[in-house]
Amino acid sequence: MKKILFLYNNYEREHVNIERISKELQKKKGIKVYQISCMDKDLPKRLLQLRPHIIVTYPITTYIQIYMYMLAKICCRSLIVTFTTEGLIDYYDKEVLKLWAGAYDYSPTLVDYHIFWGRALAKHLGRELHIQNKVLAKSQIKIAGNPMYEKEWACSSPEARQLMRDRRSKVLALTAFSRILYTKQDLINAQDIVNVQGRRKDEIVRDETFVQYMEAIEKERAYCEKYIAHIVNAARRHKEILFIVKLHPHEIESIKAGRRKMKYLEPLRQFENIKLIEKSIPISELLPLSRLMIHYGSTVDLESYLYKTPTLKLEQRDIVNRYMTESKRLTASTYYEDIDEVGVLEKYMERIEAGDNLFQRNREVEKQLYEYMNYVPGKSYRPSKEVADFLSGRLKFHKLKIGFGQRLHYITEALRIHFGAAPKT
Repeated sequence: MKKILFLYNNYEREHVNIERISKELQKKKGIKVYQISCMDKDLPKRLLQLRPHIIVTYPITTYIQIYMYMLAKICCRSLIVTFTTEGLIDYYDKEVLKLWAGAYDYSPTLVDYHIFWGRALAKHLGRELHIQNKVLAKSQIKIAGNPMYEKEWACSSPEARQLMRDRRSKVLALTAFSRILYTKQDLINAQDIVNVQGRRKDEIVRDETFVQYMEAIEKERAYCEKYIAHIVNAARRHKEILFIVKLHPHEIESIKAGRRKMKYLEPLRQFENIKLIEKSIPISELLPLSRLMIHYGSTVDLESYLYKTPTLKLEQRDIVNRYMTESKRLTASTYYEDIDEVGVLEKYMERIEAGDNLFQRNREVEKQLYEYMNYVPGKSYRPSKEVADFLSGRLKFHKLKIGFGQRLHYITEALRIHFGAAPKT
C-alpha cells in the first residue's frame, strides 16, 4: 500500500487543492491518502508511525520545515514533493525571487520534486532554486496547473445557496490585510522573511529585506483603511446592491484560532447590504453570482476570467515597494483605479444598476492564465488528475549525501524543535 501524506500549513487556503487531488488518488488502487497539519503537536511521532512513502507539502520557507523533512527522509525514506501555494510574484525582481526561494540553505536532494502551477514561475523560481543549489536537475521541476481553477461550479455551501436566492445585484470584494496587524516579533517568529537562525533580534530587524517588509506593512495599513472606506461608502449609497466581502484564508484562520481581532473589518458589519464571508468557501462558488469583483492584487483576478466576472483593482499608485502587491500590476484586471480617488467605485455601481455588462475579453489575461496557471481557454484542464497521476507513478528518491553525524544532528534537532527548543546553530 502506497501511503501519501498531505502535510499542510494553512488548511483554509490549501484544502481545495488537497481535496481535489485526494479525490483523484482515491480512484487508484493500492493508494492510501492522509492529511496532517504541520502544526500538529505530535508531528514527529505521527511521521515515524505512519512512515509515508510520499509527503506532499508547501514550499520550504522556515528552518523548522527543513528539520522535519530531514527527519522524514532519513528515518522513513519519504519522498518530499512541494506544491506551490503562490501563483503571482514579480519574478523580474531578483530580491522577490530570493524571498520566495527561501532564506535558508538546504540540500538539493532534500526536496525530490517541486511542482508549480504555471510555466513562468517554474522557469524563473526554478532557476533561482538552481542558483541557490536547492535543486540538482530540471527533472525535479514539474508543472501541473492549479486544481482550484478546475471549473466545476456547484453552489454547495449554505452561504452560497443563500446568496443565490437573494435577487439583488452582487459585488464581490476581497480582503487580505491580516499582516497589517503583524509586529516585528511576529515576523521574526514566522521565520520566512529573512534568515533568523542564530541571529540576534537587533541584527534581524536591521536586515534590509526585513526593513522593507515592515515598511510595506505600514503602507498597507493606510491602504486597508481606504479600501474598506470605499466599500462602506458604496454600500451606504447603493443599498440595492449586495456587497459580498470574502476574507482571505489567513484572515479566516486567524479568526478561528482567536489569534488576532480583525478590527479593520468592523465598519463592514454595520450594513445590511454587506455580507462578510468568514468561512472557507471556494471562490468559484461566489464568482458566478457577482457582477464585479473588487480586489487589491489577488490571483483571483485570473480565476474570475473563467467565469466572465469583470475585475477592478484599486491601486496604490504613489508607492514603490516590492513587497506590496497593491502598488504593482502583476495581472491584467478589467479595470484599474487609484485608491486615493474620491468616490472611485461610484461609476461602476451606477453601471451595474443600469444593467450594463462590465466584462471584456482580455488577451493579456488569457496569456497570463497560461503562464501562471498552465490554463488554455477551451482546452481540458484537470491539474488534480495530473498531480495524482504523477504521485502514483514511479518517482525517483534522491538520496541525501550526508554522513552519519549530520543525519544524527537533523534527527535530534527535529525532536528538540518539537519539544519547544530552538535548533543549535
